[in-house]
Amino acid sequence: MIGLETAGCLLNFGSRIGKGPRAEEQLEGAVAIHNMLEKHRVAYLADEVGMGKTYVALGVLALFRHFHPDFKVLIIAPRKNIQKKWMKEMANFAEHNVRFTDFRNRTIDGQPTRPLVMCENLADLVHEVAIDPHRDFFARMSSFSLGMSDKGNQGRRKSWRRSLLEDIPGLKPACLNLKAGKDEFKTNFARAVCCALPVFDLVIIDEGHNLKHGLGTQVAARNRVLAAVLGHPDYKPGNHREFPQYGSRAKRVLFLSATPLEGDYGQIWNQLNVAGLGHGFEKLTRDDLDDEAKKNLVAQILIRRVTSLKVAGTVLTKNQYRREWRGGGVQRHDEPIVVSDPRQHLIVALVQKKVAELLRSDKFNMSFQIGMLASFESFFKTARLRHDEPDVEGNFDDPAQADKPWEKVGIDVNDVNRMSDSYRRKFREEMPHPKMDALIETLKDSWQHGRKSLVFVRRVASVTELKRKLDHEYDKWLIRWLREKLPPETYARFDRVVRQYRDEQKPAKYSRSSSATADEDEPDYDDDLLPQDDEGGTDTFFAWFFRGKGPRGVISGANIQRRFIQQGTTFAAFFADNFVAELLKVEPGRVTEALARHLGIGTSELLIKIRAKAASYLKHRPSKKYQRPEKIEAAQAAALELMNEHGDELAMQADLVRRERFESSRENEPVAEAPEFSDELEVATFFTEIRRPEQSALRDRL
Repeated sequence: MIGLETAGCLLNFGSRIGKGPRAEEQLEGAVAIHNMLEKHRVAYLADEVGMGKTYVALGVLALFRHFHPDFKVLIIAPRKNIQKKWMKEMANFAEHNVRFTDFRNRTIDGQPTRPLVMCENLADLVHEVAIDPHRDFFARMSSFSLGMSDKGNQGRRKSWRRSLLEDIPGLKPACLNLKAGKDEFKTNFARAVCCALPVFDLVIIDEGHNLKHGLGTQVAARNRVLAAVLGHPDYKPGNHREFPQYGSRAKRVLFLSATPLEGDYGQIWNQLNVAGLGHGFEKLTRDDLDDEAKKNLVAQILIRRVTSLKVAGTVLTKNQYRREWRGGGVQRHDEPIVVSDPRQHLIVALVQKKVAELLRSDKFNMSFQIGMLASFESFFKTARLRHDEPDVEGNFDDPAQADKPWEKVGIDVNDVNRMSDSYRRKFREEMPHPKMDALIETLKDSWQHGRKSLVFVRRVASVTELKRKLDHEYDKWLIRWLREKLPPETYARFDRVVRQYRDEQKPAKYSRSSSATADEDEPDYDDDLLPQDDEGGTDTFFAWFFRGKGPRGVISGANIQRRFIQQGTTFAAFFADNFVAELLKVEPGRVTEALARHLGIGTSELLIKIRAKAASYLKHRPSKKYQRPEKIEAAQAAALELMNEHGDELAMQADLVRRERFESSRENEPVAEAPEFSDELEVATFFTEIRRPEQSALRDRL
């Protein structure tokens, strides 16, 4: 057990959010969770959204590791982007929230003491553990689905099998029999993974409510695979010799979720049971026990705190300070939407008719399913689940919301998909939707007044539909505005350009297949996979004309960009900046001389130093040929480093510019020796010229 005073000596939760009640609550939460884990081996942090559950969990980990340097941890995030967020926050926590370098949580340079490893799947986790188990591992919940179909995915199954057999010495091929049924293969695969893992001192399961349906034949196989990976006793193999190391892999488990249950305390027990820690809490599943008794039992391991505001000295929870628009209002509070567009009336009536017909069928017998009426929030075409993939996620943010695949997507999906497809083909825009269209009306002026809005949706497809409807409104406004600004003699040509945009936009925007399916992992926006240069697209006229390919034979923004930015073109450095010239207050042509004088060295020695420093900003290339803009950027960064090292009145400014502008340009695989530099510091650009005193009138116009 640990006390607040002791924990406060190590952790400073107020370093970034400031001292106050929130920082104190986070410290108290970390101490309470630490002590719960020591006493019960399991704890549940159910603070409301925005209370800092991630940081409290990292505080718990830091407390354990400070007193037990060999402490092993596995963090299971729901998705890939959350995996990355956990790794980022762990680095931030070591730097800002651990008070001193203890060489257990924080190194001398403020970094986590252990390397952070992101595992793409379970085979990857086994492989990384085999390399070095003394690191912090980050897995994701969707990896436990082991998505596979009976058709077309044998290759994936074989690669997983081969990977495990290579990384687990002594594992017999017969233990992973490819001819076994899908469920048996998944269970044996999970047992093999369990045998390969070390015993983790702490397993953190983020968004633990995804496991609320527990274990059973009608529940997603993901839960069973996770349970077997953690060594659940129910999945102990009958033949001990096949998986001799099978057993519990978690000394302690910490669940995180803002929504741990939906009215049934048995869902808490289900989550504990998946981790193999339900013993002692079985009363949560009993119908003859009242909720108050169950609440008292859960209180042994669960902490839940709500956000609050202090108004005029009174503390108010969100239910007291938040006003909800329950009457259907969008533009005016609690005033229902006025549906004046007959197209909206017709579309909603058609959707209601289709759903009513489905409800009357013998299959549903007028019963309501949780995924039902999915399309009433959005008419955008919905991805369908494969019938042979019961484990993949549905269309909502909670993949475990229903037991059957067709409940996860909503039974109305196929019919509404056909309607929306037909409407797009005919009218080349999204179907009218009363609520969506009313919301768009409130948002579509944002590009004129600059006010920001934050919109929360329940259904994943709603984000796409909102974006497309906003893109459509933005196009109408932008094309009208551009035409008004152009002289009349250009109208015919501009209209031809707009028609060309519409023609190129149609196949890209409206011909996507409706048979999209979820795979092992739900799609994430992965920054590492995005193109380094924004190549535009056909989402909007702006993206196409100013940033994308654009029309040929027209001086479009896209064509100007190619002339002035792309490597190898005559004007590639036109919009670069000569930061060194600006700091030294000299004009291009005199920069090298002024810098040498500022540093107190000769010009030849300066160029040698520039060349040595610049190597860090040039990527190794067998040809050793670099475009002039690359050399200019490397020379600027190198010169700023030298100015910072000189330690005079310009050092701080030079370091600030270098870090903000050039730190991201530092190469992981730099060239061993940079090419010769000569006049790269003397480049004149748009910015050096516009700063000249005689250009003040042009600056004012711009």
